[in-house]
Amino acid sequence: MFAVAGVEGLRNAIAFQFGNEGRPLGRVWHTALRILAVLAPVGSFAFLALWLHDRSQLAFLFVAIAFPFAAYLQTVNIVYLVRGAVERLNTQNASTVGAGSAVVIFIAVVGFHANIIVVLSIWAAGHVAAALWATVGLPGLLRAAENAPDATAATERLWPEQARFALKGGASAAVTLIALRIDIIIVGSMLAKNSLGIYTTALAVAELLTALSRSVTWATTGRISTAPRAAAVALTAKVIRLLLAGQALAATVVFLVGPAAIHVFYGPRFDGAGLLLRIVLARTVVYSVDGVVSYFISVRAGRPGTQFAFELGTLVLCAVSTSLAVGRFGLVGAAVAATATFLIAFAVKLSYFTHVAGVRPRDVLLPQLDDVPPAVRLRLARVRPVAR
Repeated sequence: MFAVAGVEGLRNAIAFQFGNEGRPLGRVWHTALRILAVLAPVGSFAFLALWLHDRSQLAFLFVAIAFPFAAYLQTVNIVYLVRGAVERLNTQNASTVGAGSAVVIFIAVVGFHANIIVVLSIWAAGHVAAALWATVGLPGLLRAAENAPDATAATERLWPEQARFALKGGASAAVTLIALRIDIIIVGSMLAKNSLGIYTTALAVAELLTALSRSVTWATTGRISTAPRAAAVALTAKVIRLLLAGQALAATVVFLVGPAAIHVFYGPRFDGAGLLLRIVLARTVVYSVDGVVSYFISVRAGRPGTQFAFELGTLVLCAVSTSLAVGRFGLVGAAVAATATFLIAFAVKLSYFTHVAGVRPRDVLLPQLDDVPPAVRLRLARVRPVAR
Protein backbone atom coordinates (compact mmCIF):
# COMPACT_ATOMS: atom_id res chain seq x y z
CA MET A 1 0.00 0.00 0.00
CA PHE A 2 2.80 2.40 0.84
CA ALA A 3 4.60 1.76 -2.45
CA VAL A 4 1.50 2.06 -4.61
CA ALA A 5 0.61 5.31 -2.82
CA GLY A 6 3.52 6.83 -4.69
CA VAL A 7 1.68 6.24 -7.95
CA GLU A 8 -1.20 8.37 -6.66
CA GLY A 9 0.66 11.44 -7.85
CA LEU A 10 0.78 10.11 -11.40
CA ARG A 11 -2.97 9.43 -11.30
CA ASN A 12 -3.62 12.98 -10.18
CA ALA A 13 -1.30 14.34 -12.86
CA ILE A 14 -3.36 12.56 -15.54
CA ALA A 15 -6.59 13.95 -14.11
CA PHE A 16 -5.12 17.46 -13.92
CA GLN A 17 -3.73 17.55 -17.45
CA PHE A 18 -6.86 16.10 -19.01
CA GLY A 19 -9.52 17.65 -16.79
CA ASN A 20 -8.06 21.06 -15.96
CA GLU A 21 -5.87 21.78 -18.94
CA GLY A 22 -7.91 20.00 -21.62
CA ARG A 23 -4.93 18.03 -22.96
CA PRO A 24 -5.82 15.08 -25.23
CA LEU A 25 -6.27 12.06 -22.99
CA GLY A 26 -4.42 9.73 -25.37
CA ARG A 27 -1.25 11.81 -25.21
CA VAL A 28 -1.53 12.30 -21.47
CA TRP A 29 -1.94 8.55 -20.93
CA HIS A 30 0.98 7.56 -23.16
CA THR A 31 3.15 10.09 -21.34
CA ALA A 32 2.13 8.52 -18.04
CA LEU A 33 3.09 5.10 -19.39
CA ARG A 34 6.62 6.33 -20.00
CA ILE A 35 6.92 7.47 -16.39
CA LEU A 36 5.31 4.28 -15.13
CA ALA A 37 7.78 2.21 -17.16
CA VAL A 38 10.50 3.67 -14.93
CA LEU A 39 8.68 3.64 -11.58
CA ALA A 40 7.23 0.12 -11.75
CA PRO A 41 10.53 -1.79 -12.19
CA VAL A 42 12.17 0.29 -9.48
CA GLY A 43 9.47 -0.70 -7.01
CA SER A 44 9.62 -4.31 -8.12
CA PHE A 45 13.41 -4.48 -7.71
CA ALA A 46 13.13 -2.90 -4.25
CA PHE A 47 10.79 -5.63 -3.04
CA LEU A 48 12.94 -8.27 -4.69
CA ALA A 49 15.95 -6.94 -2.80
CA LEU A 50 14.00 -7.18 0.46
CA TRP A 51 13.22 -10.81 -0.27
CA LEU A 52 16.83 -11.58 -1.16
CA HIS A 53 17.87 -9.96 2.11
CA ASP A 54 15.51 -12.22 4.10
CA ARG A 55 14.35 -15.30 2.22
CA SER A 56 11.98 -16.23 5.05
CA GLN A 57 9.74 -13.27 4.09
CA LEU A 58 8.23 -14.94 1.04
CA ALA A 59 5.56 -12.29 0.64
CA PHE A 60 8.18 -9.82 -0.63
CA LEU A 61 8.84 -12.01 -3.65
CA PHE A 62 5.18 -12.06 -4.66
CA VAL A 63 4.86 -8.33 -4.02
CA ALA A 64 7.81 -7.83 -6.37
CA ILE A 65 5.94 -9.83 -9.01
CA ALA A 66 2.62 -8.05 -8.48
CA PHE A 67 3.89 -4.51 -7.99
CA PRO A 68 4.23 -3.44 -11.65
CA PHE A 69 0.69 -4.66 -12.34
CA ALA A 70 -0.67 -3.03 -9.18
CA ALA A 71 1.02 0.26 -10.05
CA TYR A 72 -0.31 0.09 -13.60
CA LEU A 73 -3.81 -0.72 -12.34
CA GLN A 74 -3.73 2.14 -9.85
CA THR A 75 -2.76 4.49 -12.68
CA VAL A 76 -5.09 3.27 -15.42
CA ASN A 77 -8.09 3.47 -13.09
CA ILE A 78 -8.13 7.24 -13.39
CA VAL A 79 -8.75 6.98 -17.14
CA TYR A 80 -11.93 5.04 -16.43
CA LEU A 81 -12.99 7.55 -13.76
CA VAL A 82 -12.48 10.70 -15.85
CA ARG A 83 -14.37 9.04 -18.72
CA GLY A 84 -17.29 8.20 -16.43
CA ALA A 85 -16.88 4.41 -16.71
CA VAL A 86 -17.23 3.85 -12.98
CA GLU A 87 -19.49 0.80 -13.28
CA ARG A 88 -17.09 -0.96 -15.66
CA LEU A 89 -14.21 -0.24 -13.32
CA ASN A 90 -16.11 -1.51 -10.28
CA THR A 91 -17.01 -4.74 -12.08
CA GLN A 92 -13.41 -5.26 -13.15
CA ASN A 93 -11.90 -4.63 -9.73
CA ALA A 94 -14.53 -6.58 -7.81
CA SER A 95 -14.04 -9.60 -10.06
CA THR A 96 -10.25 -9.64 -9.66
CA VAL A 97 -8.35 -7.84 -6.89
CA GLY A 98 -11.50 -7.36 -4.84
CA ALA A 99 -13.98 -10.12 -4.11
CA GLY A 100 -12.71 -12.38 -6.90
CA SER A 101 -9.28 -13.06 -5.41
CA ALA A 102 -10.70 -13.31 -1.90
CA VAL A 103 -13.25 -15.94 -2.92
CA VAL A 104 -10.66 -18.03 -4.77
CA ILE A 105 -8.29 -17.83 -1.78
CA PHE A 106 -11.08 -18.86 0.58
CA ILE A 107 -11.95 -21.87 -1.54
CA ALA A 108 -8.29 -22.84 -1.92
CA VAL A 109 -7.59 -22.64 1.81
CA VAL A 110 -10.82 -24.08 3.20
CA GLY A 111 -11.53 -26.62 0.49
CA PHE A 112 -8.04 -27.70 -0.54
CA HIS A 113 -5.86 -26.67 2.44
CA ALA A 114 -3.67 -24.53 0.18
CA ASN A 115 -0.34 -23.34 1.59
CA ILE A 116 0.97 -19.78 1.68
CA ILE A 117 2.64 -20.06 -1.73
CA VAL A 118 -0.69 -20.87 -3.39
CA VAL A 119 -2.42 -18.04 -1.51
CA LEU A 120 0.21 -15.47 -2.54
CA SER A 121 0.14 -16.77 -6.12
CA ILE A 122 -3.62 -16.22 -6.30
CA TRP A 123 -3.21 -12.76 -4.81
CA ALA A 124 -0.56 -11.81 -7.40
CA ALA A 125 -2.57 -13.37 -10.23
CA GLY A 126 -5.52 -11.17 -9.27
CA HIS A 127 -3.45 -8.06 -9.97
CA VAL A 128 -2.24 -9.46 -13.29
CA ALA A 129 -5.80 -10.30 -14.34
CA ALA A 130 -7.10 -6.86 -13.32
CA ALA A 131 -4.35 -5.09 -15.27
CA LEU A 132 -5.04 -7.13 -18.40
CA TRP A 133 -8.79 -6.57 -18.11
CA ALA A 134 -8.29 -2.82 -17.71
CA THR A 135 -6.08 -2.75 -20.80
CA VAL A 136 -8.71 -4.46 -22.94
CA GLY A 137 -11.23 -1.70 -22.31
CA LEU A 138 -8.75 1.16 -22.52
CA PRO A 139 -8.51 1.82 -26.31
CA GLY A 140 -12.21 2.63 -26.61
CA LEU A 141 -12.04 5.17 -23.79
CA LEU A 142 -9.00 6.86 -25.29
CA ARG A 143 -10.49 7.01 -28.81
CA ALA A 144 -13.66 8.57 -27.48
CA ALA A 145 -11.69 11.24 -25.65
CA GLU A 146 -9.12 11.98 -28.35
CA ASN A 147 -9.90 15.05 -30.42
CA ALA A 148 -6.56 15.79 -32.00
CA PRO A 149 -3.92 13.82 -33.95
CA ASP A 150 -0.95 12.46 -32.10
CA ALA A 151 2.08 14.71 -31.91
CA THR A 152 5.45 13.75 -30.50
CA ALA A 153 6.36 17.35 -29.71
CA ALA A 154 3.22 17.79 -27.62
CA THR A 155 4.01 14.61 -25.76
CA GLU A 156 7.53 15.78 -25.04
CA ARG A 157 6.17 18.97 -23.52
CA LEU A 158 3.75 17.00 -21.44
CA TRP A 159 6.14 14.68 -19.68
CA PRO A 160 8.23 17.11 -17.58
CA GLU A 161 5.06 18.83 -16.35
CA GLN A 162 3.50 15.49 -15.56
CA ALA A 163 6.63 14.24 -13.83
CA ARG A 164 6.80 17.31 -11.56
CA PHE A 165 3.12 17.03 -10.68
CA ALA A 166 3.44 13.29 -10.06
CA LEU A 167 6.47 13.78 -7.81
CA LYS A 168 4.64 16.27 -5.59
CA GLY A 169 1.45 14.24 -5.56
CA GLY A 170 3.29 11.00 -4.84
CA ALA A 171 5.18 12.58 -1.96
CA SER A 172 1.90 13.91 -0.57
CA ALA A 173 0.24 10.47 -0.76
CA ALA A 174 3.20 8.80 0.93
CA VAL A 175 3.29 11.36 3.74
CA THR A 176 -0.48 10.99 4.19
CA LEU A 177 -0.13 7.26 4.66
CA ILE A 178 2.61 7.75 7.24
CA ALA A 179 0.59 10.43 9.06
CA LEU A 180 -2.36 8.05 9.37
CA ARG A 181 -0.17 5.48 11.10
CA ILE A 182 2.46 7.53 12.93
CA ASP A 183 0.50 7.35 16.18
CA ILE A 184 0.42 3.54 15.93
CA ILE A 185 4.19 3.48 15.40
CA ILE A 186 4.72 5.70 18.44
CA VAL A 187 2.38 3.68 20.65
CA GLY A 188 4.09 0.48 19.56
CA SER A 189 7.53 1.84 20.35
CA MET A 190 6.70 3.44 23.71
CA LEU A 191 4.13 1.09 25.25
CA ALA A 192 3.68 -2.63 25.71
CA LYS A 193 2.43 -4.87 22.92
CA ASN A 194 -0.93 -5.45 24.56
CA SER A 195 -1.46 -1.67 24.59
CA LEU A 196 -0.75 -1.57 20.88
CA GLY A 197 -3.35 -4.29 20.32
CA ILE A 198 -5.99 -2.33 22.22
CA TYR A 199 -5.16 0.89 20.37
CA THR A 200 -5.23 -0.66 16.90
CA THR A 201 -8.51 -2.41 17.70
CA ALA A 202 -10.15 0.94 18.44
CA LEU A 203 -8.80 2.42 15.22
CA ALA A 204 -9.85 -0.60 13.15
CA VAL A 205 -13.44 -0.42 14.41
CA ALA A 206 -13.61 3.34 13.86
CA GLU A 207 -12.21 3.07 10.34
CA LEU A 208 -15.08 0.82 9.31
CA LEU A 209 -16.97 4.08 8.86
CA THR A 210 -14.73 5.06 5.96
CA ALA A 211 -16.19 2.42 3.62
CA LEU A 212 -19.03 4.72 2.50
CA SER A 213 -16.79 7.75 2.08
CA ARG A 214 -14.33 5.80 -0.08
CA SER A 215 -17.15 4.74 -2.36
CA VAL A 216 -18.48 8.29 -2.70
CA THR A 217 -15.02 9.74 -3.34
CA TRP A 218 -14.28 7.01 -5.88
CA ALA A 219 -17.49 7.76 -7.78
CA THR A 220 -17.09 11.55 -7.86
CA THR A 221 -13.39 12.24 -8.44
CA GLY A 222 -13.74 11.86 -12.20
CA ARG A 223 -16.46 14.51 -12.40
CA ILE A 224 -14.63 16.83 -10.01
CA SER A 225 -11.59 16.83 -12.31
CA THR A 226 -13.47 17.16 -15.63
CA ALA A 227 -16.62 19.20 -14.93
CA PRO A 228 -16.69 22.99 -15.44
CA ARG A 229 -15.16 24.72 -12.46
CA ALA A 230 -18.43 25.99 -11.00
CA ALA A 231 -19.98 22.53 -11.25
CA ALA A 232 -16.86 20.92 -9.75
CA VAL A 233 -16.94 23.34 -6.80
CA ALA A 234 -20.65 22.72 -6.23
CA LEU A 235 -20.20 18.94 -6.39
CA THR A 236 -17.22 18.99 -4.01
CA ALA A 237 -19.08 21.17 -1.50
CA LYS A 238 -22.13 18.89 -1.68
CA VAL A 239 -20.07 15.75 -1.16
CA ILE A 240 -18.29 17.32 1.83
CA ARG A 241 -21.44 18.38 3.66
CA LEU A 242 -23.31 15.15 2.93
CA LEU A 243 -20.40 12.99 4.04
CA LEU A 244 -19.94 15.05 7.19
CA ALA A 245 -23.62 14.67 8.07
CA GLY A 246 -23.78 10.98 7.22
CA GLN A 247 -20.53 10.08 8.95
CA ALA A 248 -21.46 12.10 12.06
CA LEU A 249 -24.74 10.18 12.28
CA ALA A 250 -22.98 6.83 11.85
CA ALA A 251 -20.34 7.84 14.39
CA THR A 252 -23.08 8.63 16.92
CA VAL A 253 -24.41 5.09 16.59
CA VAL A 254 -20.91 3.60 16.95
CA PHE A 255 -20.27 5.87 19.93
CA LEU A 256 -23.26 4.35 21.69
CA VAL A 257 -22.88 0.66 20.80
CA GLY A 258 -19.18 0.38 19.90
CA PRO A 259 -17.73 -0.36 23.36
CA ALA A 260 -20.31 -3.10 23.98
CA ALA A 261 -19.63 -4.60 20.55
CA ILE A 262 -15.89 -4.67 21.25
CA HIS A 263 -16.55 -6.50 24.51
CA VAL A 264 -18.70 -9.09 22.73
CA PHE A 265 -16.44 -9.73 19.75
CA TYR A 266 -12.98 -9.22 21.27
CA GLY A 267 -13.53 -10.16 24.91
CA PRO A 268 -12.95 -8.34 28.21
CA ARG A 269 -9.20 -7.97 27.61
CA PHE A 270 -10.01 -5.35 24.95
CA ASP A 271 -12.55 -3.37 26.98
CA GLY A 272 -10.08 -0.49 27.13
CA ALA A 273 -10.56 -0.01 23.38
CA GLY A 274 -14.13 1.20 24.00
CA LEU A 275 -13.09 4.58 25.40
CA LEU A 276 -10.39 4.96 22.75
CA LEU A 277 -12.96 4.22 20.05
CA ARG A 278 -15.17 7.05 21.27
CA ILE A 279 -12.21 9.44 21.20
CA VAL A 280 -10.97 8.57 17.70
CA LEU A 281 -14.42 8.66 16.07
CA ALA A 282 -14.12 12.40 15.47
CA ARG A 283 -10.82 11.76 13.69
CA THR A 284 -12.48 9.15 11.49
CA VAL A 285 -15.34 11.48 10.56
CA VAL A 286 -13.05 14.23 9.28
CA TYR A 287 -10.71 11.74 7.62
CA SER A 288 -13.69 10.33 5.74
CA VAL A 289 -14.18 13.73 4.14
CA ASP A 290 -10.50 14.58 3.79
CA GLY A 291 -10.06 12.61 0.56
CA VAL A 292 -12.41 14.72 -1.55
CA VAL A 293 -11.06 17.99 -0.09
CA SER A 294 -7.48 16.92 -0.77
CA TYR A 295 -8.35 15.81 -4.29
CA PHE A 296 -9.88 19.20 -5.13
CA ILE A 297 -6.87 21.07 -3.78
CA SER A 298 -4.32 18.89 -5.55
CA VAL A 299 -6.06 18.20 -8.88
CA ARG A 300 -8.83 20.72 -9.51
CA ALA A 301 -6.99 23.66 -7.97
CA GLY A 302 -3.68 22.35 -9.33
CA ARG A 303 -1.85 22.77 -6.01
CA PRO A 304 -0.10 19.44 -5.26
CA GLY A 305 2.71 21.30 -3.51
CA THR A 306 0.27 22.98 -1.15
CA GLN A 307 -1.39 19.66 -0.49
CA PHE A 308 2.02 18.16 0.33
CA ALA A 309 2.69 20.99 2.78
CA PHE A 310 -0.62 20.31 4.52
CA GLU A 311 0.12 16.60 4.86
CA LEU A 312 3.69 17.16 6.04
CA GLY A 313 2.45 19.60 8.68
CA THR A 314 -0.11 17.02 9.82
CA LEU A 315 2.57 14.35 10.10
CA VAL A 316 4.93 16.53 12.15
CA LEU A 317 2.18 17.81 14.46
CA CYS A 318 0.77 14.32 15.00
CA ALA A 319 4.19 12.83 15.72
CA VAL A 320 5.17 15.52 18.22
CA SER A 321 1.83 15.73 20.03
CA THR A 322 1.40 11.95 20.24
CA SER A 323 4.95 11.43 21.52
CA LEU A 324 4.40 13.98 24.28
CA ALA A 325 0.91 12.77 25.20
CA VAL A 326 1.50 9.02 25.21
CA GLY A 327 4.39 9.28 27.65
CA ARG A 328 2.28 11.14 30.19
CA PHE A 329 -1.28 9.95 29.60
CA GLY A 330 -0.83 6.57 27.91
CA LEU A 331 -3.28 5.34 25.28
CA VAL A 332 -5.87 8.00 26.03
CA GLY A 333 -3.26 10.69 25.49
CA ALA A 334 -2.27 9.18 22.15
CA ALA A 335 -5.89 8.99 20.99
CA VAL A 336 -6.65 12.57 22.06
CA ALA A 337 -3.46 13.98 20.51
CA ALA A 338 -3.91 12.21 17.17
CA THR A 339 -7.60 13.12 16.99
CA ALA A 340 -6.92 16.77 17.82
CA THR A 341 -4.22 16.87 15.15
CA PHE A 342 -6.56 15.60 12.45
CA LEU A 343 -9.31 18.00 13.49
CA ILE A 344 -6.90 20.95 13.28
CA ALA A 345 -5.48 19.78 9.95
CA PHE A 346 -8.94 19.31 8.48
CA ALA A 347 -10.05 22.77 9.65
CA VAL A 348 -7.01 24.35 7.98
CA LYS A 349 -7.51 22.38 4.78
CA LEU A 350 -11.23 23.14 4.66
CA SER A 351 -10.54 26.83 5.18
CA TYR A 352 -8.13 26.75 2.26
CA PHE A 353 -10.70 24.97 0.11
CA THR A 354 -13.37 27.59 0.80
CA HIS A 355 -10.84 30.28 -0.11
CA VAL A 356 -9.71 28.85 -3.45
CA ALA A 357 -13.21 27.63 -4.36
CA GLY A 358 -14.90 30.89 -3.44
CA VAL A 359 -17.61 29.35 -1.24
CA ARG A 360 -18.82 30.12 2.26
CA PRO A 361 -17.98 27.77 5.15
CA ARG A 362 -21.66 27.06 5.75
CA ASP A 363 -21.96 25.86 2.14
CA VAL A 364 -19.67 22.95 2.97
CA LEU A 365 -20.63 22.33 6.59
CA LEU A 366 -24.43 22.49 6.70
CA PRO A 367 -26.80 20.28 4.67
CA GLN A 368 -29.09 22.17 2.31
CA LEU A 369 -32.59 21.60 1.01
CA ASP A 370 -31.23 20.91 -2.48
CA ASP A 371 -29.32 17.93 -1.07
CA VAL A 372 -32.61 16.09 -0.63
CA PRO A 373 -33.56 14.23 -3.85
CA PRO A 374 -36.52 15.87 -5.67
CA ALA A 375 -38.60 12.71 -5.37
CA VAL A 376 -38.18 12.70 -1.60
CA ARG A 377 -39.02 16.41 -1.34
CA LEU A 378 -42.16 15.85 -3.39
CA ARG A 379 -43.23 12.94 -1.20
CA LEU A 380 -42.67 14.97 1.96
CA ALA A 381 -44.70 17.83 0.50
CA ARG A 382 -47.60 15.47 -0.18
CA VAL A 383 -47.76 14.22 3.39
CA ARG A 384 -47.44 17.66 4.92
CA PRO A 385 -50.69 18.60 6.70
CA VAL A 386 -52.75 21.27 5.00
CA ALA A 387 -53.40 24.40 7.04
CA ARG A 388 -57.11 25.08 7.68
